[in-house]
Amino acid sequence: MFRSILSRLGFAIPSPSPPSSLSYQLFTTQFDLEVDGAQLAKMLGPAGEQELREYVTEFERALTRWSVPVDIAAIEAVGPLRLAVGADRLTRIMREA
Repeated sequence: MFRSILSRLGFAIPSPSPPSSLSYQLFTTQFDLEVDGAQLAKMLGPAGEQELREYVTEFERALTRWSVPVDIAAIEAVGPLRLAVGADRLTRIMREA
C-alpha cells in the first residue's frame, strides 16, 4: 500500500528483486507444519491452549502500545505531505489507494 501511495506522490521506490536460488535465504518453509486453526486447541492440549491465549493477549497489548505512536506519526505526516504535493493531489491519491 505504501509503495503505491509513495509512487503516486512521485517518489521512486524500487521494486524488490525476486530472491535468487543462489542467494542466501535466512528462512525456509521446508520444515513448516500447517495446522488448521480449528484443530489448534486439540493439537496443543489444555496447557498449550492456555499458553497460547496468554500469548495472544500479550501480543494484542503490545500492538495497542505500538499503534498509538504510529497513528500519531501518520497524523503528523499529513501536513508535510500536503505541503509537498498539494492538498487536492493528496486527497486524490488517498482515495485511489
